[in-house]
Amino acid sequence: ARARGPVRASVAVDALALLARVSTGDFPSTIYLEGSDEAVKAAFLAEFRRAWAASVPDAPQARVLRPGEQDVDAILAAYQNVSLFAPRELTVVFDIEDLGRSEKRVAALAAGLATPSGGSCLVLHESESDTLRKSLEPLRAASSLRVTVEPPGELALLQWGQRRLSAAGAQAEPGALEALLETCEHDALAFLNEVGKLAV
Repeated sequence: ARARGPVRASVAVDALALLARVSTGDFPSTIYLEGSDEAVKAAFLAEFRRAWAASVPDAPQARVLRPGEQDVDAILAAYQNVSLFAPRELTVVFDIEDLGRSEKRVAALAAGLATPSGGSCLVLHESESDTLRKSLEPLRAASSLRVTVEPPGELALLQWGQRRLSAAGAQAEPGALEALLETCEHDALAFLNEVGKLAV
């Protein structure tokens, strides 16, 4: 075991707690983003990318990849090949579950995540599923952090709404978001869409 090196295990972290961390410029090297609430996952990614743009103004735009369009080598190249003369980069890989059809590709990417990224950040996004995709467990374990997003409670949804307004330079009067949440019947997608409209 000593010859193989230490066993890595991802750390589970709450989405809102991670956003508070990255707002200070402290970005993990790899994140595995999963869960059944796609609306909140989208809100998380929007906030995460906004925090990255503020922290790394030389490379504010995230690179977006998909396993169905790029192979594992291309994903690892985007993550690892950072020149000393180039700014660090944020790469978001959507539909990571497409890799699950090949154990070799999953293993290759999981092994590559152990290589230092030079300060860059890689986010692996798994689409919602009714069952746990066990074939992707090596990627979950190899990632620095694991963020599981399930339908949030009322308090968390209000916090997401406040973040959406703050990002647009707006704020709600007392009771406004609570009333909107009630009108949207506590549905995350409807609520966040309506908050976005209010911000505009």
